[in-house]
Amino acid sequence: MNPNRLDFANLSLYTLVVKTGSISNAAQFNNLAIGAASKRISDLELALDTGLLARHSRGVPATPAGKAL
Repeated sequence: MNPNRLDFANLSLYTLVVKTGSISNAAQFNNLAIGAASKRISDLELALDTGLLARHSRGVPATPAGKAL
């Protein structure tokens, strides 16, 4: 994926994940399966070639790169 052509739906999902601190909450809000939401975020990270979230059992805070995004 070309970083100049990022999908706004995935960016919107990412923003909601950061605001809620939870992939599952963001997925539920967007009527997505948790796995689908996680895959979209992973695809975004792959496209940008950097980790955007620090995944933990109690939430997903943004990394410094994720905060910059």
